Amino acid sequence: MPKFSIIVPVYNVEEYISDCLDSICKQSYTDFEVIVVNDGSPDHSDYFIKEFEKKDRRIRSFKKRNGGLSSARNYGVTKARGEYLLFVDSDDTIEPHLLRELNKVIEKNDSIDVIRFGIKEINQYTKKTTDLENAVFDVCSGEEGFLKLIQYPLVEPAWSYAYRKEFFTKHQFKYAEGKLHEDYGLTPYLLLKAHTIVSIPYHGYRYLIRENSIMTSPSEENLVKRMNDCLYHFDQLQSWINKDKQVSESTKKVYRSFISNILLEKAMIVPKSYVDFYIQELKKRHIGNYLLSNTWKRFLKKVMVTHFLKTYIYKVARKIR
Repeated sequence: MPKFSIIVPVYNVEEYISDCLDSICKQSYTDFEVIVVNDGSPDHSDYFIKEFEKKDRRIRSFKKRNGGLSSARNYGVTKARGEYLLFVDSDDTIEPHLLRELNKVIEKNDSIDVIRFGIKEINQYTKKTTDLENAVFDVCSGEEGFLKLIQYPLVEPAWSYAYRKEFFTKHQFKYAEGKLHEDYGLTPYLLLKAHTIVSIPYHGYRYLIRENSIMTSPSEENLVKRMNDCLYHFDQLQSWINKDKQVSESTKKVYRSFISNILLEKAMIVPKSYVDFYIQELKKRHIGNYLLSNTWKRFLKKVMVTHFLKTYIYKVARKIR
């Protein structure tokens, strides 16, 4: 049984998939398998996958009918045999020593549920590489780790962590299929459910900001779907935490504020013709009630969102000119 299973969903990435798989195969730590899930990709991605599969027996590829990123990830988990899971998007790459650094942590404590690592942001337009600021801490509970991580960027992406497979499958975690922003819909709650979590300083994931991805498409249809899917995820996250009796009430307050703030931030992607609809949806969910007010700045924001939501969205969140 390999130590790591790296799950790579593939759809329309023929320009990027070779770099992605090459970065994985060149890891300095070698006890891993790669689960490549071709999610019905209509381009030539499968050709490049097969070429890598011929050269490296650690690669196992699967083809399935197109179901979206969540479907491909969930499928990959069912095929994984490793002790720890990692997700790598097929247009991204990883640094050569990522698995080595993760294994150092596991050798000290093989029951850690979640390991966070640093992220490098690669801008395809400017060619600039930025090491994003990251929380670094020793082993603690999921609640403690969540409270530390939310002070830094990119908390939600599935590819920001390594997960102990037993923990992941025990809780039957799955990404919502047919939905965008699926990471937002699971990661905040997943972190809270971890018995143990640790965050290391190694910036091991290279996240590519590029054109023609789902998240950069400017079409109104795509933006409306993203808006509706975010509302769906918020409701799901609320439902889970409301039923959970193990998470402390103080942490629940922070969690609700965190997922509410994300929903406010998503106003930036809402098409102008849908802004009033989105405002009404936020009002239905009483977003302002969930925001923390333990600092002067947060108090002012809570007042604005609670009593002047339309003004806040138009003038503050969206900066509409």
